[in-house]
Amino acid sequence: MELNLFAVVEWLNYDQLLVSIVPSNWLVTEGENPEILFSYWSPRPVDDSIVKKRLPPQTNWPKYQVKLLGSAGDIVLHTIITKTHL
Repeated sequence: MELNLFAVVEWLNYDQLLVSIVPSNWLVTEGENPEILFSYWSPRPVDDSIVKKRLPPQTNWPKYQVKLLGSAGDIVLHTIITKTHL
């Protein structure tokens, strides 16, 4: 999967629309279908600096199915729509 530095994703399987900007290194595929994407996400609130620095996800972070909406090589974060309650 070739992506820019950041991805805009929609979190699937929720009653409301949830969209976030995540580092592309937080995205993974599972199984044989590369079209099915998952993103790691911290169980704690995510600070903008973690995203901006593209810090690797912790191995104990859960993964959630996402739909890729777009990607970018650089971002300016004023606000990240965060996924705090799953």
